[in-house]
Amino acid sequence: VTELRAGVIIGSGSAWFEMIRHTAELLPIMVIPSWVSTRIQPIAIRDVLRALVDVLAIDAARGEVLELGGPEVMTFREMMLRYARAA
Repeated sequence: VTELRAGVIIGSGSAWFEMIRHTAELLPIMVIPSWVSTRIQPIAIRDVLRALVDVLAIDAARGEVLELGGPEVMTFREMMLRYARAA
């Protein structure tokens, strides 16, 4: 068994994406809780899917626990602001 772990997966339909979208669209101004300063390394859903396929061909991955993350580390606040700007 190979275990792939990802903290925050971003993509249409993912729980985190929907929470960020909902928050940014409905609450443009809000008192933010302290957890928004938590540093995260979000990963796109397509990268998670690619990892799921790719890991099947890597014998050295068998029996391992692999952490998945995107190329950037940011806070939840930064991620919400990026979404709001893009939307």
